[in-house]
Amino acid sequence: MPSETYYRLPGPKRKRIFDGAVKLILNHPIEELTISHVVRQTGIPRGSFYQYFDSLEDILKYVYVTFIETFEAFKLDQVKGKKLSLMEYFETSFEADHHFFTTCQFQDVYAKLMQARKFVGLDLTVHEKNRMDFIKLLLKELDTSLFSHLSEQEIIWIYMLYVRVKNQELQRIISGTITKEEGLRMFRFYLDLMLKGAHHA
Repeated sequence: MPSETYYRLPGPKRKRIFDGAVKLILNHPIEELTISHVVRQTGIPRGSFYQYFDSLEDILKYVYVTFIETFEAFKLDQVKGKKLSLMEYFETSFEADHHFFTTCQFQDVYAKLMQARKFVGLDLTVHEKNRMDFIKLLLKELDTSLFSHLSEQEIIWIYMLYVRVKNQELQRIISGTITKEEGLRMFRFYLDLMLKGAHHA
């Protein structure tokens, strides 16, 4: 992660470095990236790079963590203090997530970094643990009483299934494979199946 020196930089300069790293991730094979690419793209001297980051992997991890934290903050903002039921959250999150994914570069950056995770040095075990911790934190903000006959782990599995279904339809919409209306209709169909299945579990 960045050094204290980096965090003491003026905001616009930090943003230029971050945005430059994102542009490189999106436009180049990650395995071919070098510190020279970062230096040229961001306009910082090579010596300054090493004042801010330990390595190329360090800045790539920084981009990954920043995008994850941004998305998690966005998701928590959807639920904090709103007393939504789990199903209400599922139903309302599709539109919100569609807006998020189409107005920022999260999806493409995340996908490329995860595909190249060995090169970047991302630990999949740590990633999965952090993901579970976040899901548990999110579920605490939601009313899950409709599924009180299920265990905590089973409710987590329902949430994970919702994520897979939602992301599948969002990816199809964003790629232009289907329209937004078609994707939303499919998502609601699967959501209804999930609800009926959970009630009989």
